[in-house]
Amino acid sequence: MNAKMKIFRNLQEITVANKPLTVVLGNFDGVHLGHQNLIKMAQSISKGMDGTTLIFTFHPHPQMVFNKDIKLINSFDLKIRLIEQLGVDYLLIVPFVEEFYKLSPEEFVEQILYKKLNVSHVVAGFNYTFGYKGMGKTKDLIDIGAKFGIKTTIMDPFYVDGQLVSSSKIREYLESGKIVEASKLLGYFPRILGSVVSGNKIGRIMGIPTANLKWDADVLLPKSGVYAVQVKVLGQIKPGVLNIGTRPTVSSNNNVTMEVNILDFNQDIYGEKLEVIFHQKLRDEKKFNNILDLKKQIEVDTLRTIQYFSNIKI
Repeated sequence: MNAKMKIFRNLQEITVANKPLTVVLGNFDGVHLGHQNLIKMAQSISKGMDGTTLIFTFHPHPQMVFNKDIKLINSFDLKIRLIEQLGVDYLLIVPFVEEFYKLSPEEFVEQILYKKLNVSHVVAGFNYTFGYKGMGKTKDLIDIGAKFGIKTTIMDPFYVDGQLVSSSKIREYLESGKIVEASKLLGYFPRILGSVVSGNKIGRIMGIPTANLKWDADVLLPKSGVYAVQVKVLGQIKPGVLNIGTRPTVSSNNNVTMEVNILDFNQDIYGEKLEVIFHQKLRDEKKFNNILDLKKQIEVDTLRTIQYFSNIKI
C-alpha cells in the first residue's frame, strides 16, 4: 500500500526521495482511462528502477489561460483526489504563469526536468506538447531528453470499444447528456463537487425538498435535464434525483441551477460540500403547465431512480 501522496504546489518547495525519478507529464483533465494507464505505465517503469513516480501538471489548465471558453471535466480538488487514488508518490502542481509558458522546449527539459528534478525517465501521451506555444512535440521530448540522459516513453493512443479516449470526447458526451458513454471513457461515473446554498424552497413547499448546489464555475456541467445520481453527504452515500437547468415551470429567468432531491434523507446540510455522482440521464428539462404536473413528474423520476439503483451493483 502506497504512503499518502505528497503534493507540491511549486518547484521551489519540492523534495523527493533520493531514488530514480519517473515523471509523468500531462494536464490530466478528467483523469480518464488514458491518463490512468499512462500513470500505471510510469509506475511500472519506476518499480523496475526501485524509484518513485511524480505527476507534473500545471494550474490553471493551460488551455484556460489561452482559451477562456473551455470548461474542465473535474474541479481542481477532485482531480487531485482522483490522482491520489492511483497510488502516486508525488504530485507537482506548477502555476502556469508567463515565466513557464515562455520557456522553449529545450529550456523546459534542461532547466526543469534535468537541473531541477533530476529526472531519470519521462512518460507522456502521444499528443503531449510542451514549451512556448506548445512547440515541443513528443519527438522533441525524446531527442532533447536524450541529450541530458533522460529516457522517454510515449504511450500510444488508448481506445475503449474502438473509441479514442480523450478529454475532448468526454466533454462532448457530457454536453450531450451521454453519461454512460462518458463513464466508459473515464473509467468511473462523472461527478461534481458542490456546496449547498439557500434556494427558493419551492421543492420543500411541494413536499420534495431539494439541496441547491453551487459548483466551481470552471467545471463543465452535463446537459440540462434530470439525472439519477448518488450523493456523498455527511459520510453517507444516498440515491438522488438531480435537475440541471433553468427550472422553467417555477422561474422566469434563464439562470442555470443545479438542485438535488436526496432520497431517504432528511438532515440540515446548508453549507455542506456534496459529491454528486451522475449515473443516468432520465429526461430533458421541460416546462409543465403547473406545479401539480411538475410534482407528478418528479414522483415518476424518483421511482425510476429507485428502480435504477435497485437493479445495479456499485
